[in-house]
Amino acid sequence: MPKLLYIAPRDFPRRVANRVQTIKMAEAFSQYAEVTLVVSKLHSSIDELWEYYDVKTPFNIKVIGEPIWGPQSVYSLIPSIIQILKLKPDILYFREELIGWLISWFKRDYIYEMLDLLPRYQRYYPRLVQKSKRTIVISQGLKNTAINAGLNDGKIQIRPDAVDLNAFDIELRSSDARSSLGLDPQSKLVVYSGRFSSWKGTDTLIESAKHLPDDVNILLIGGFEGEPEKMRTKISECGVSNKVSVIEFQPHSEIPKYLKAADALVIPNKAENQLSVLHTSPLKLFEYMASKRPIIASDLPSIREILDESSATFVQPDSPEDLAIGIINTLKADNTLKVENAFKIAQENTWEERARLIIESALNS
Repeated sequence: MPKLLYIAPRDFPRRVANRVQTIKMAEAFSQYAEVTLVVSKLHSSIDELWEYYDVKTPFNIKVIGEPIWGPQSVYSLIPSIIQILKLKPDILYFREELIGWLISWFKRDYIYEMLDLLPRYQRYYPRLVQKSKRTIVISQGLKNTAINAGLNDGKIQIRPDAVDLNAFDIELRSSDARSSLGLDPQSKLVVYSGRFSSWKGTDTLIESAKHLPDDVNILLIGGFEGEPEKMRTKISECGVSNKVSVIEFQPHSEIPKYLKAADALVIPNKAENQLSVLHTSPLKLFEYMASKRPIIASDLPSIREILDESSATFVQPDSPEDLAIGIINTLKADNTLKVENAFKIAQENTWEERARLIIESALNS
């Protein structure tokens, strides 16, 4: 089995999707390689970490610690180099720009996963891509932006985000999910799962509640530290406390039950920046598809790379009124075919398949 060293100098677990993506990819890689994940800190035991992220195939984790002062990337360089020399991996993988740029002066032919093109890292990207064996991007829009920025087209490969199909394709009726979670069994329930960042459009979703019937409730699940409080303030200011509620971030292993409890799932991303419009490949989108519930999504190129009218209902971004219309129409409609089509797409986009394609490309090029 080839050896894969995944350098991710972050702390785990945290309330953000990038930690989910890191853990699930490391788990998926372990189906095809001997994996060691380098992290800065754990806030739980290893067993608790596996439970939090519903990891069924454990892998090696090396904790290197955090600096007393200074940037984590600089602190992580020497421990990372030590691991490279010690393990002599067949595949070196990372998704952090700063640590990757530093490593690129000592090691080339790594796999770099680019999640966005950030102005503050502009000077790092040319070297990061050029010295890589492959640079993985999560959307066609991001690849186009990278090429337009002068980055090496031949190095860039598109691999959208993915889903743990076994975790989200579970036999659980909506009524049973609601009963186990203590949710209202009578109302129509629209669920959003994830961060509450501005570009995610949760403000638009809250405002849409003003235009929804009284028997339709919205549930927001997630949020980074401080975000749930901001959402509750927004809910109060909009006067929709009777229709919208917030449940703070849950362990990833609990999310499938909340999605199964829903009558519809929503991605209300705003059209305010390139990340939202072109670069993102939302984890929640793939989890929604695997959950076999109808999807209402902002009409953005990043979403249309994955879905179309045969698999989702699209609404105008940044419009609470149009979002409400999309929700109402979806709740009234027979969505069987759309749900089936979306699920077929999820079946083609598992973490295991994504990992297999990346490893195959890394070893055969």
